[in-house]
Amino acid sequence: MSEEAPAEETPESPAGKGGLLKIGVAVVLLMAAEAGALLFLLPGGSAEAADAEATATDKIAEGMEELAAGSDLVEVELSPGFAVTNSTADLGTLVHVNCDLVCAVSGKNRDVFAKSAEEDYRNRIRQVVTEILRSASLEELQDPDMNQLKRRIREDINKTLQHSYVVEVIVPKIQVHVQ
Repeated sequence: MSEEAPAEETPESPAGKGGLLKIGVAVVLLMAAEAGALLFLLPGGSAEAADAEATATDKIAEGMEELAAGSDLVEVELSPGFAVTNSTADLGTLVHVNCDLVCAVSGKNRDVFAKSAEEDYRNRIRQVVTEILRSASLEELQDPDMNQLKRRIREDINKTLQHSYVVEVIVPKIQVHVQ
């Protein structure tokens, strides 16, 4: 008669599954705690910053709704003009950009926008536009319509002002010199 060999334990015993489950839960909890900590430690990660961003987004959406209603547009020039040097547009060369910018805003927002652009947010707007021009690619700068640049400038000005005053950015003069 033959004797039967004792049954071997498989690696997937109940104790092994429970241990893996505990490790998995611990890893997930640790990752969630890290993500929560990062939300508060990184700049703009606080609840107040999230609320401010949501409010700004709502104001921009309201402004776009006003424009869709058919407001009349007036032009407000950002002066003085912009003169920047872009060293990232084309490797090994410098690109000098001189331009004038005009913002088209609804007639009822003209005074508020002009005050914001000329007094309250003047330097912030200039910084935003300068950063965009300095980081633009050569293709963007040489595009006859400049749609990407104008869109980025419009969006960033509106974001800076936390209201959608600017409907369109007009570039009446631009000179791009590659050295």
